[in-house]
Amino acid sequence: MNTESPRAPRLTVSGVHHRYGNSHVLRDISLNVAPGEIVCLVGPSGCGKSTLLRLIAGLELLQAGEIRMDADCVASAQRHVQPEKRNTGLVFQDFALFPHMSLQDNVAFGLAHKPRAQREVITRTMLARVGLADRASDAPHTLSGGQQQRVALARALAPGPGLVLLDEPFSNLDVRLRHRLRTDTLALLRERNAASILVTHDPEEAMFMADRIALMHEGRIVQIGSPAELYYQPVSPFAAEFFGDVNRIQTHIIDGHAVTPVGRFPSSGLAEGSRAAVLIRPEAITLGAHAEAGSIAAEIIDSHMLGATTLVSLQVSDSSGGDMTLQSQLTSGIACMAGDTVWLRIDSAGAFVFAD
Repeated sequence: MNTESPRAPRLTVSGVHHRYGNSHVLRDISLNVAPGEIVCLVGPSGCGKSTLLRLIAGLELLQAGEIRMDADCVASAQRHVQPEKRNTGLVFQDFALFPHMSLQDNVAFGLAHKPRAQREVITRTMLARVGLADRASDAPHTLSGGQQQRVALARALAPGPGLVLLDEPFSNLDVRLRHRLRTDTLALLRERNAASILVTHDPEEAMFMADRIALMHEGRIVQIGSPAELYYQPVSPFAAEFFGDVNRIQTHIIDGHAVTPVGRFPSSGLAEGSRAAVLIRPEAITLGAHAEAGSIAAEIIDSHMLGATTLVSLQVSDSSGGDMTLQSQLTSGIACMAGDTVWLRIDSAGAFVFAD
């Protein structure tokens, strides 16, 4: 597993373990993030991603391992640098704005060490950058949720931190607003050239935002790489299924291949005769109206339009006389009528073989 960024790291996490009582929530976590790079920590609830972010921020004491900012150790079992001295900006899902302060004062909160004139310039610039320059004197409660999160982001970025930490920053927003705000946030992070870590449970959000994704499960990083690497080269069934639906076919290895009613798939490293699972993404199954070399006959059971795509349920008969149901995801506009016979082909880039 490659945990290395090609650039010199701004943040280095090495061999981190963490427990809450008898619960081992982080197990041997190592990770680095370079200046200008966005890394997403993604995984199901309880996998340890928010705990890791809190340790990096200095909100909890590190029990084992080491965390470095540039060349400086900011956390180990023997050392703890306070959060305000770590040159980090924090953005939380509940916005965490100071209700008794104006937007201007909220953004200026981390700039107390700068001359007043400079504080005012930075504050005005940041509020303008998030589209709220005309609301500088307003109180946070007068804003919508999306506007409050923009202010929280402006406050985090105003001091020019070397590292920005975002913990589920869009989860309290409706879907349309979430999409727009994460686009704006991505542009802001790119402009500032800070190293950034975003915690999310949403695989689509991670793939949209990240240069690299660290997929976590039960306190471990189980795979790290670019969005394309995690989607097209998953290292386990968990990784494959986390980033999208799959069709799962149970089978055995014969002559170095997983043999299924819809094709043979190479399976290097698996023993002859061993049980295997073939996972096929729905979009890897394409349909044609006529038989071609290598295509497999199937009957359409039903179809459901999902907007830009249509989900089609198919029934395939195998040589033993049994039937198998598969899901295909096609571009909408293709006619799919229940009862029609079609001919399917599978793009091998969307099919993965694992030991069962």
